[in-house]
Amino acid sequence: MAGSAAHNIRLYNNDEFDVLLELRSFPNHKRINQVRNRSRPGYVFLDLSGVCTEDAVGLELVNNPKGYLDRSCLMKWMHHLFHAIMNKYGICFTIHAKSLSRHFSIDFMPAVKIERAKSSTWYAIPKVKSGPGNMANFTFLISDVQSELELINRCGFSMKTALRLLQVLHTSKNLKKLSCYHMITVAIWLHRNLGHHTVNPMSITDALFVLLTDLCDAFKKKHLGYVWNAKLNILDNFTPTEMSHYASELSGVYKTLKVYHRNESTLNFSRYSYSYI
Repeated sequence: MAGSAAHNIRLYNNDEFDVLLELRSFPNHKRINQVRNRSRPGYVFLDLSGVCTEDAVGLELVNNPKGYLDRSCLMKWMHHLFHAIMNKYGICFTIHAKSLSRHFSIDFMPAVKIERAKSSTWYAIPKVKSGPGNMANFTFLISDVQSELELINRCGFSMKTALRLLQVLHTSKNLKKLSCYHMITVAIWLHRNLGHHTVNPMSITDALFVLLTDLCDAFKKKHLGYVWNAKLNILDNFTPTEMSHYASELSGVYKTLKVYHRNESTLNFSRYSYSYI
């Protein structure tokens, strides 16, 4: 499981789930070598030349002299795999589960497992990233998913509740491009910069204000660093107009909540829900 459900901050009416699909089809996967992409911080090439590629899977996924895993080939292979499963079991990349009252969608995100001795398990996730050169089709985003889960858990109850409230803002203000991962990233940076002993005891009100402050600052600066490589800006898919709009909306929410807070000792849920739920 990934996303808000994995972090236990999912809203009850959120009908979307993300699942990390760990790929184990590579023999000797512990020998997959990460090659840093110098033109794209946070991204790597996956060198499979040290892995047995004589089997059908390897030959289908590695189509270049360097032995780099081709993202488009991987997606085609996944498509064929899921198509075969779909013919047998009736599922595909996205599973839709319907009832009389709800419609759930479950998205599967392929991830190549990277293991190293005396290190946590990392995952290489196929992500589209533009940039110089002709190697864009071979780039993978590297992520330590388990460590992210642990960091958010260490942030404590108040911070996780504040993250849920931010998701309410996302919906009520129609900030469609502001994802749960943007919010989680801000929380992780807060934990790193302020420390566990400062973040964990925060009240829900304080946690919400500090999250909003840092999120506003990120949009004003037009940069929010990826937690595993701060040089990678995870806001780079926003246009300048969108940056200004999101900064303005978040700043407006912050000012409104500050007024409520000045008039009341705490920012109570009824006041918050009246404005944003």
